[in-house]
Amino acid sequence: MKLQKPSGRILIAGAGGGIGTALCQHLRTCGMETVALRRDRNDRYALQEATAKNSLVCCAGIAHRKASIEAYQRSNIATPLCLARQASRVGVKRLIFLSSIKAVGISAEQAGLETPPRRIDPYSWSKRRAELLLEQHCRANGLELVVLRPALVCSPQVRGNLRLLLQGLTWGLPLPLLPRQAPKPLIGIDNLVSAIHYCLICDSRLIQESPFILYDEPPLSLAQLYEELSRQLRRRPQVLPLPDGLATWLTHLPAGLIQGLSPLLQQPPPPRIAPPGWQPPLGLAQGLERMVEGFRQTG
Repeated sequence: MKLQKPSGRILIAGAGGGIGTALCQHLRTCGMETVALRRDRNDRYALQEATAKNSLVCCAGIAHRKASIEAYQRSNIATPLCLARQASRVGVKRLIFLSSIKAVGISAEQAGLETPPRRIDPYSWSKRRAELLLEQHCRANGLELVVLRPALVCSPQVRGNLRLLLQGLTWGLPLPLLPRQAPKPLIGIDNLVSAIHYCLICDSRLIQESPFILYDEPPLSLAQLYEELSRQLRRRPQVLPLPDGLATWLTHLPAGLIQGLSPLLQQPPPPRIAPPGWQPPLGLAQGLERMVEGFRQTG
């Protein structure tokens, strides 16, 4: 297995976000030079002084807030594609694109449409469409592409549904639960940045199985996650059982509502596909502990 520290700087789009900040800190600790790409006046990233020695990581985009289809198209599709075009012009060898586990199951035909099909939420579609367009561009221009599809990220800077879950526990609110629920895949921020680091330094032969589906094992059901977080917060879990037939009724709601109710409608996670030779440094329980500690400090 060949691992080699890149000879050039690591260019990072989205370095100011939660994942980008953690990635920059991790790579610098490992002795690697990083460059946080900045947007220009047109809200586009520019590859300043990029060379063939550089590698590019794109973790920019909309993730934790609802947005219009146009905003998803601009931030989650146009931005990475623009970066890939610039990278191929200056000879950058490798591009790592952070997609999402939610892109799994969306066909190339659906991703090829200019707008998301009915009953597919715009965020998931935007990530899968970006994958498709990047694959086409990189294949035609000799740019190595690594697509990572991480599950929901748990980090000390907890956001989104995980933060709402922790707040609900703190306030003593009951959690609505269906009788049968599939596991909810999660990945700790330390494991995600470790995987990105590995994909930056590994031999080209080890990334040929991309896209990689990343989550910590074993995935927990929502009830198990709620119980574990309750234990760490030293709170008594409050559960509101829901009738089993409600799940069938909820699946007939529009895509936007289904996205908002996703904690109640979990599907079984796809098989985990990790880069060959990579091992996560932390277990799921450790990642959750770091998330809870960060939540305690920020409220």
